[in-house]
Amino acid sequence: MERCCYCGKPFAEFYDSILEGDPYAEKYYQIVNRFIEKYNPTARKILELAVGTGNVIGKFPSQKFELHGLDISENYLKIAREKYPHIKYYKQDMSSFQVGEKFDVIFLIFDAINWLTSFSKWESLFDRVKEHLNPNGLFIFNTYSKRALNLFKKWENYSITKFSKGIMFDKPSVKRNTLTWEVLLFEKAENHIYQLHRYELIEKIYSLTTIKRALSKRLQILEILDEETGGKVTPKTFKIIFVCQERENTKLKRV
Repeated sequence: MERCCYCGKPFAEFYDSILEGDPYAEKYYQIVNRFIEKYNPTARKILELAVGTGNVIGKFPSQKFELHGLDISENYLKIAREKYPHIKYYKQDMSSFQVGEKFDVIFLIFDAINWLTSFSKWESLFDRVKEHLNPNGLFIFNTYSKRALNLFKKWENYSITKFSKGIMFDKPSVKRNTLTWEVLLFEKAENHIYQLHRYELIEKIYSLTTIKRALSKRLQILEILDEETGGKVTPKTFKIIFVCQERENTKLKRV
């Protein structure tokens, strides 16, 4: 639920303030750029899915790349357009997008793929990505692992985040492969009064085997890595990074 269940205020209005400059954006920019340099150094046209407020795609130099961002939320896109007006934006669902252009790189990070509520939508996303990639184009994304799901099951207390607009309390709950975040956000008002906003955010987590099987039918999987270590995925991996490539007329290999 992107809007407060009490008053309808979009969570997007707090997003940048909560992250306070978004330190993760630099991390993900470096990860994506490293794989571009490794596997497709002549890439020029980049699309970020679930672009949000544009903090990652906005780090790519516009002198070198033609930059595009896609998001289902007009609230996020409005902020992104104000911050990075040189980027071309699309308001579409990433599981069914059609923009009439092809790209050298498509990426999707911040575990945003987990917001798709069924695996059929993941598969539809993979189809749309393949359709929109140039030959040798890259698809880079990350996802929570099954270990992450098990760790979230043990999470009993609220996390507390203080930021310029207020205080946020958030706590996960797990049922089968569904991760639900309860977010209580106290927004500063006048005279030391706070207004309560409540959000419920739902993610779906699938096994590595399930994801590999679906991906390998459509794209060549180049690497599957532990996001934190940059090495092979192990039972301790919390988030997984996939690096895939569109190879026309080439028999796809499985990793």
